[in-house]
Amino acid sequence: MSVLVFFSHGEKGGVGKTAVASAAIDLMLASGRKVAVVEGDVDNADIARRYEGAVTRVKKVRLSDPSEYQRAVNDLVTFVAEIIETAEADAVVVNMPANASTTVDKDIAVLSDAVADLGALITVAISSGNTDQSIERTVGIVRNGVGTLGDSIVLAPEFLKDENLVSKLSERGLEQVDLYPRLSPDTMQIILDHPQATLASLAQVGGPIKSPIQRIRITQYLRQARDVLMPVMGGLVDPDVFGSKR
Repeated sequence: MSVLVFFSHGEKGGVGKTAVASAAIDLMLASGRKVAVVEGDVDNADIARRYEGAVTRVKKVRLSDPSEYQRAVNDLVTFVAEIIETAEADAVVVNMPANASTTVDKDIAVLSDAVADLGALITVAISSGNTDQSIERTVGIVRNGVGTLGDSIVLAPEFLKDENLVSKLSERGLEQVDLYPRLSPDTMQIILDHPQATLASLAQVGGPIKSPIQRIRITQYLRQARDVLMPVMGGLVDPDVFGSKR
């Protein structure tokens, strides 16, 4: 099986890229897969901090600076090539920064040619905002940016509370669109209060969260995220991980 390179992308900050990357990592780890991580949002580095001890390797690559994006893309591709050559991991999850549309996406031909030589399976999850401008940028990522590298899914974040966002995105001709689940604010705060713990560990009995309700909420969220992300998980996620669909 080819190594999966999964990009968690979005048209701006605050649309849930980090949440999607976290869920993807947790789903693959819980399915018994070996995962490497590229933290492209090095100024925040939430993903690197949370999964440093749980994944095979973490590489921080500053993908947010337009002045040095070419070097950053080279570092990204080199890291993926090392993972493939050493067979260290089944997948590489790339957490993209908020302004990747002004860096990686603006010269996608370079990245496209590079990853084509690797023989990896590329998939992309793109989280969208709900303004007209946000939707336009999302369409651009799908048709002209990282979304052109492989199979992609566009996510309408449920926390935006826009019941029409899925239809708005679909009306733009985007083929794979789905509603991405939200965590309640109190559950999200608990997760933020444990920045170095995987989501799966927070859901475990005997873990740091004592409230059974909060543990159940995290498990339900991971199950819902699994069902949404399954089309771009490259067959690396057990369809029953975190429980069967209800």
